[in-house]
Amino acid sequence: MSRKNRSETFNPRVRGTYHVYSRCVRRAWLMNDGEKDRRGRLLEILNELAEVYAIAVLASAFLSNHFHLVLVNLPELVDQWSDREVMLRAQRAYPSRFKTMGITGPPTDEQMVVLLRKRKLIKEFRRRLSDISWMMRMLKQRFAAEVNSELGETGHFWEGRFKLIEILSEAQLVATMIYVSLNQIRAGEASTLDTSFWTSVCWQLQARQSAVSAEMSLAELRAGHLAPLGTDHAPKPKFKAGTPGSYRASDTPSMEMSLDEFVRLAQCAYELSEGKRAKPTPSVARSMERVQLSQDQLVQALAGIL
Repeated sequence: MSRKNRSETFNPRVRGTYHVYSRCVRRAWLMNDGEKDRRGRLLEILNELAEVYAIAVLASAFLSNHFHLVLVNLPELVDQWSDREVMLRAQRAYPSRFKTMGITGPPTDEQMVVLLRKRKLIKEFRRRLSDISWMMRMLKQRFAAEVNSELGETGHFWEGRFKLIEILSEAQLVATMIYVSLNQIRAGEASTLDTSFWTSVCWQLQARQSAVSAEMSLAELRAGHLAPLGTDHAPKPKFKAGTPGSYRASDTPSMEMSLDEFVRLAQCAYELSEGKRAKPTPSVARSMERVQLSQDQLVQALAGIL
């Protein structure tokens, strides 16, 4: 049976929330082989792409042989961008495409005049900039090419195309984000959320601590690609068309739940799944009731039943 085309399961012109994950070929430990940890570079590329695409990153986890993302594509945001903004962002996303047109950096004023006449190209880039398939393609291709070059290897780096699961409710979103946040703990690579250093919730916790101490930390920089939780402090949008630090889709809050509330819920989910707790605490139970998430759903989520 042939697999469905991605266009049959995902429309970049329709807003949606998705759990995305991808594995290294043969599930080999190519992102962290014990001698060299390359996950920092994958995160750097993701940060760059999050500044360009109209796709918010709600959660992420990077393990030795695979990674998880929770993404929201925002076509309505692309529609608000001027044609100039679209071209500036597209140049950062697809520099090789622009190089074929003789443009090797941010377009000059003269080059922009020519680009703005290319109506078909502008339309194509508007579609691409809210397309998760294109964002994942650039993320995986750039990282794979760099690692293969470093290792002197050729051939496939990733195990086929990425997997994409649409998230259809707030309960499913919370369960999925918990599943992603606990990935390192369940893989035996960490023991607590605040020591799960390659998981987004850890970066958010450490970034908040850095903000309290007025010091910029590596964790705070790593958390830069993430959408804030709804009741936590959200950064003010920065409008600098197409340049580093410009307004990101991820400046949009992800859901109405504080970071502390989410951590309590994730911790309880882990304890329930491990048989260390019989039932949620009253505060966690109230959070679950608000998002219509049952205890069974919470436990099933950690088994990958999302």
